[in-house]
Amino acid sequence: MADSSSSSSSAPSLEAVLCDLDGVVRHWDDTMERVDRAFGLTPGTTAGVAFAPERLVPAITGRISDEEWRDQVAEGLVRHCGSAERARKLVAEWSEPRGRIDQDVLAFLASVRAHLPVVLVTNQTTRLESDLAALGLAEAFDAVVNSARIGFAKPDPRIYTCAARR
Repeated sequence: MADSSSSSSSAPSLEAVLCDLDGVVRHWDDTMERVDRAFGLTPGTTAGVAFAPERLVPAITGRISDEEWRDQVAEGLVRHCGSAERARKLVAEWSEPRGRIDQDVLAFLASVRAHLPVVLVTNQTTRLESDLAALGLAEAFDAVVNSARIGFAKPDPRIYTCAARR
């Protein structure tokens, strides 16, 4: 049992804030479901194919590029779409949007950056940098740790060690 008289009453000081991208700064509407419906597929079909671990893990750990991942998704959708051409069109439509930015979160992070570094730590593909540029977020963080660029993804502790170093 610890001696309470020796414990400090002050809270530990923060040295940086780590922030995720999807579900925090960027949100996705129903793009996948909408594209599934437009192509006559059951909603969830594209997500099931795209986010299957055997496809997604190599993409978010940089073993394959974003383009290779999307090609694999199209290949996986051929049986659902009826042809490779339709599957490629579906993937192109799904790939076009870049998501929607939560302006309140972005403003909050900007206010935090006045006092502490803000580091983006995210499981993404090699498309992250172009997404950040297209969304106007290229300069929104003090550092970016993209799982596809360092070779390991959350929840692997090494991604957090990398973020702490940056």
